[in-house]
Amino acid sequence: MISFPVQYPQDRVFRNRVVQETQAKKFFPPAAIGRNSQSTIKESIMNWDRIEGNWKQLKGNVKQQWGKLTDDQLDVIAGKRDKLAGKIQEAYGISKDEAEKQLTAWQDRQK
Repeated sequence: MISFPVQYPQDRVFRNRVVQETQAKKFFPPAAIGRNSQSTIKESIMNWDRIEGNWKQLKGNVKQQWGKLTDDQLDVIAGKRDKLAGKIQEAYGISKDEAEKQLTAWQDRQK
């Protein structure tokens, strides 16, 4: 009998918990998931945690970048990346990938 090794997706760390790679793709753009990208994911998480913690101060930067978002929407978003991406997508009528691309570029400029 021939036996094949079972391959499981690698686990990734997300906000102090372990998630499978397939779940991590929901939180990070495809470029961040891949071979030897553990440090990229950690940097992204740490950076977004900083953004979330300073959300009140950074709302002005978000408003400057995406002027169609209202103050009420920004209050509801409360620094949550997935909510912000969804509101950008909704307000500008762009794809999820494009919203994530814009959000990642904005996030990188906040370092």
